[in-house]
Amino acid sequence: MSAETQARVFEPFFTTKRAGSGTGLGMAMVYGFVKQSGGAIRIDSQLGAGTTVSLWLPAGDQPSDFHLPADLAAEPVRGDQGLALLVEDEAAVRQVVRRYLLELGYAVIEAENGAEALQILDQTNGFALVLSDIVMPGDVDGRVVAAHALARHPLARVALMSGYAPDLLAQGEVPILAKPFTRAQLGAWLEAVTP
Repeated sequence: MSAETQARVFEPFFTTKRAGSGTGLGMAMVYGFVKQSGGAIRIDSQLGAGTTVSLWLPAGDQPSDFHLPADLAAEPVRGDQGLALLVEDEAAVRQVVRRYLLELGYAVIEAENGAEALQILDQTNGFALVLSDIVMPGDVDGRVVAAHALARHPLARVALMSGYAPDLLAQGEVPILAKPFTRAQLGAWLEAVTP
């Protein structure tokens, strides 16, 4: 597989299959199981040469019986902060914020509008974070997404982001992050709003 595919292979709902041929949850579920078990997973792949998926899982009852290979123990854990839903209608902004969230340790599912976000919130469990733009086209804005997320996923942190006037940022109970922001600013802000 290509380097681009390898970089995204464990992301929920990422798939290279044509529409209707798969959900893209298989490798994400394997990754989640391996990490919950205290193990590790590695994919080695070259175009035209094949792919090897290696799993390391504890064999004993005691976690201390198991030691990861040194090169895997040093690898950053993708998704160790949990699953995030990113809702943003501007593709360029969504791509940047997605990269920030991945670098901060989240597995990311993306929605490009509020209606799509509501559908994902109804069909997916286990969100640790829901981060939505406020102003989006259509009937479902970020505040509707936030209210739905709070109702359906009470354990998730729910936050909004906006590039509009500061007075908009002061309205409502859900915390709001002003755009644009850097990865460091997003990370610090998420720490500050952690319940």
